[in-house]
Amino acid sequence: MNFTSPYAFKDMQKSVERIIKAIETQEKIVIWGDFDADGVTSTCLLFKTLEHLGANVEYYIPSRHKENHGLNSNAIVKFLTKKVKLFITVDCASNDEKEISLIKSFNADVIVTDHHDIPAELPEAEVLLNPKLETSGYPFRELCGAGVAMKLAVALGAEPTTYLGFAAVATVCDIVTLLEENRTIVKLGLQQLHQCSNLGLNALAEGNQLRLSAINTGDIGYRIGPCINASGRLASADLAMQLLLAADETTAMELASELIRLNEERKEKTQSC
Repeated sequence: MNFTSPYAFKDMQKSVERIIKAIETQEKIVIWGDFDADGVTSTCLLFKTLEHLGANVEYYIPSRHKENHGLNSNAIVKFLTKKVKLFITVDCASNDEKEISLIKSFNADVIVTDHHDIPAELPEAEVLLNPKLETSGYPFRELCGAGVAMKLAVALGAEPTTYLGFAAVATVCDIVTLLEENRTIVKLGLQQLHQCSNLGLNALAEGNQLRLSAINTGDIGYRIGPCINASGRLASADLAMQLLLAADETTAMELASELIRLNEERKEKTQSC
């Protein structure tokens, strides 16, 4: 695969060592995601990676309507009272200096993985993996959130089937440039999706009268992605997470039907505006 090594990020080794320590000591880890397709797929691929490694891990995606994007103090405090010792953000938190300081004040650690613009004053996280950071060391600045999360998963030893399809969906849906490494992610991710056994993605494709074995970027951008996005926009992004993590076909089909219904509702509201 023509991918840049995840260790091009100068702090990747530090990230891996901190996560491995948490796994070995069974520290509580929370993956903090975002409610769009990029954030949901980022959360899913990293959650599956850490779960496979035996981590004591859970995920959290804030409400678009009640909490907005990124870290928030109320939810942070709830996790700190549950003795969470490591927060890993995906697709968010480069600008959350205040919230990261709160986490640090409780002697917990933060690894930020993100792709949004960098503020003038950086948050004091243990690690900030963001290709837009001038000192990141990473040569390609245009990865989406799942692209950065994918790099961390690769460094942790994840197999391509764990991350490539999710990263391709996110790369298309987040409308980042489809040049250089992003082009490779989409090309190889589509090949993985054509053989994908993920029950949720298969159910979502079937519900949209598609076959995952023949899916293309247009199908992702105009049919699959909008259903995932509709989950966070009209209800809870946790519905999309549950779909991607579904362990049986009945649950997958029920959740896919609900996401398709929400997307139809979203389209109707858009047309009436």
